[in-house]
Amino acid sequence: MSMWNFDSSALEDLQSPLEIVNSQCKELSKISGERVIARVTEYDGPYRSNELFLQTQMLAESLSKATKATKFDVQDVMGDNATDEDYSNRFVYELFVTSKNTPKYRYRVFIMYYSIGMYPVGLTIQEDIAKEIGFNSEGMEFEDAASFTEALSKILGSNALGKVLKNLASLNPFEF
Repeated sequence: MSMWNFDSSALEDLQSPLEIVNSQCKELSKISGERVIARVTEYDGPYRSNELFLQTQMLAESLSKATKATKFDVQDVMGDNATDEDYSNRFVYELFVTSKNTPKYRYRVFIMYYSIGMYPVGLTIQEDIAKEIGFNSEGMEFEDAASFTEALSKILGSNALGKVLKNLASLNPFEF
């Protein structure tokens, strides 16, 4: 007799944000004739843009400290390693599009992050896409699968991303 509070039948209806996004990656491959590729990969860097405050010591004689603010924009990095412990209890992924003929080119669509509870799920969305659909590019959270799926539909259906997909497909003609 198991004493674990685990019901495997409940897994049938549960779909993680990662599974939802991966299903859309497969769909893009299918509808583009495998000319355009969407990939979700683990992301090891900071996943939200914010202000970082760097403290430096002035001359030892004066014992004064100065604080200098520098802007960190997550849109400027692609998967750099993070050492901040704030990132250690999250599942963090980035979605990007590329193609078979342009393997070194990656267009980041968003960074997705969530904890073991799966929801809320956060997204840091590519700036042009976010602006077009009226979302905050620095990070938004969606409380449940329905609101996440609705947001994902707007992101993937955006004109900004559509233009990138069309251009990637044109660089990868159908093979006969």
